[in-house]
Amino acid sequence: MTYITIGKITIPAVWLAAVIGIFTIALLYRLISRKRIGDWYWNSFIFYLLTWKLTYIPLNFSLFLDTPLSIVYFNGGRIGHILGLVVVSLYLLLYVRKKYGFSFTNKAQIFILIKKMIPIAILLLAIGIVIVNFVNAQKEAKDAVMQEQIEKNPSKEEPKKSELVVKEGHPAVDFTMTTLAGGSVKLSDYKGKKVILNFWATWCPPCKAEMPHMQNFYENRQDEEVEILAVNLTHMDNGYDEIERFVEEYGLSFPVLLDKNGKLSAKYKAFTIPTTYFIDSNGIISKKIVGPIDKRMIENILNELD
Repeated sequence: MTYITIGKITIPAVWLAAVIGIFTIALLYRLISRKRIGDWYWNSFIFYLLTWKLTYIPLNFSLFLDTPLSIVYFNGGRIGHILGLVVVSLYLLLYVRKKYGFSFTNKAQIFILIKKMIPIAILLLAIGIVIVNFVNAQKEAKDAVMQEQIEKNPSKEEPKKSELVVKEGHPAVDFTMTTLAGGSVKLSDYKGKKVILNFWATWCPPCKAEMPHMQNFYENRQDEEVEILAVNLTHMDNGYDEIERFVEEYGLSFPVLLDKNGKLSAKYKAFTIPTTYFIDSNGIISKKIVGPIDKRMIENILNELD
């Protein structure tokens, strides 16, 4: 999922697309029919959104209790979508039956209902796709400009251009970093293991939401060939004391790396946080996720890696 960052606020692009799409449909309906769209339209959107989001709670109850903020960034996934569709369908059926005396055995009435609803659904979907594609294109253009700036202004300490290819399907660029505990970590030492390379900061709300998921996964998969390396953007954070407090509060047991000068986050294009790279056992970047990840996403992606 693509995220848009405004200051320290991170918003999923798909949410923005959905909201703009919903209001665009209402505006077009008003302009064409010269009537205000019915309450059924807004109620359906709200019911679907609430069901989709709140399904997360029973599916991840313990994690929700640990971090209630997670409900802002995570949802019920496919189950949430299915339940949302069921709830909205039931609501619309009851609404039509009550207001219009609709009969579900009357084929003519059913055909008229479908004929009215399909254009709205198609237009809503089309607007959403256009907005998401536009946001993705803007983000890719921004990343390309920042990467070009890095390559045009290399210092003696900067990696060579050949090492700056950081994207899916390419070998992960090696690095050596100090840890919060005072040790040292080298990425290539983990070859043979699957690695989750996560970039984060203590002030980042979606980072706070995903940390319990990462820790819960780490505790349950500690005996397997998987490692989490959490790179703190120390140059942008609020000091070592705050980082230590954060790690203690969330009970993080995986290695926390310190990016003191911002070079590693620039090299890995972590311009929006959290950003997470999934690296397979051969050291190849298999997946990049911009935005928070939950336990379900981690398990699904890792199951696809070599």
